[in-house]
Amino acid sequence: MVESVRLMVERNIDLFRVLKVHRNATIEEIRRAYHYLALRCHPDKPKTNGLDFNLIRTAYEILSDPPLRKQYDDLICAYTKNSSKPRKKKPAPVGDLQRKLKEKERQSPPTLAKIEKLREDGVKQRRTLEERTLEETPRVTTSIYDLPLLEIPDFSTSPQFTARLKYKQRPDVDIDESTIMEIMSIFGKIKNVELLESDDHYAYARIQYEDPDALDAATGYDYSRAQKWDGTRVRKLASLLRSCNKEFGLGGDQWTNNPVVNAILNQYVQSVSDKKESF
Repeated sequence: MVESVRLMVERNIDLFRVLKVHRNATIEEIRRAYHYLALRCHPDKPKTNGLDFNLIRTAYEILSDPPLRKQYDDLICAYTKNSSKPRKKKPAPVGDLQRKLKEKERQSPPTLAKIEKLREDGVKQRRTLEERTLEETPRVTTSIYDLPLLEIPDFSTSPQFTARLKYKQRPDVDIDESTIMEIMSIFGKIKNVELLESDDHYAYARIQYEDPDALDAATGYDYSRAQKWDGTRVRKLASLLRSCNKEFGLGGDQWTNNPVVNAILNQYVQSVSDKKESF
């Protein structure tokens, strides 16, 4: 309990604001507000968010008791009207309210014990509600295969160590799949080469390596120079290479080798980006 009611009166503390309720709050609303705040600033908690447990407790004891509530309001009004007059001793009405609060505290169970019992009752009620909900809810298992789809999408993917090669297009030089394979096999074994689109300046090819180390070596090389092919018969052709980037996964143009999965991931990334921009 707050030791000095006089200090509360002199500071004109609004007990309704302490409990965060309006002035016309009912006893039940005051009780619910007190239970909520008391649980938040329980003395056993390491952090109380700046809440004063004793002040909250005193506010509840006064506002939940109509005679004490009226007496405190009268004290606030009287002190506000005569605040300019010096007071050398505690006025009798303040002492009377202090005495009634202490008497009420002695007659009621310890507040900490009541808070602990409230917490236990809340846990019991929650468990009872959960058990009742489980009993009333039909146990039906639904999987993605139970959804009313015209056809089940294929979500399977497989590791693809694939790179997209860009090289200079020259009319007097004919570069085919075997030529690309001979040039790029310097980084590791190649499973397949596929020629892609081309324009007046550049051409592109898809290269599939057998292991990720070869893919990392090919995509990590600096193609502004061709020293790696010094002494080979494809040294001149290698000088036409401009870049080699991973096609799938981190750093690639696509997420996986499955277009359905790629579409879902693109939609998810777009939705996350939209949420970030809204903050």
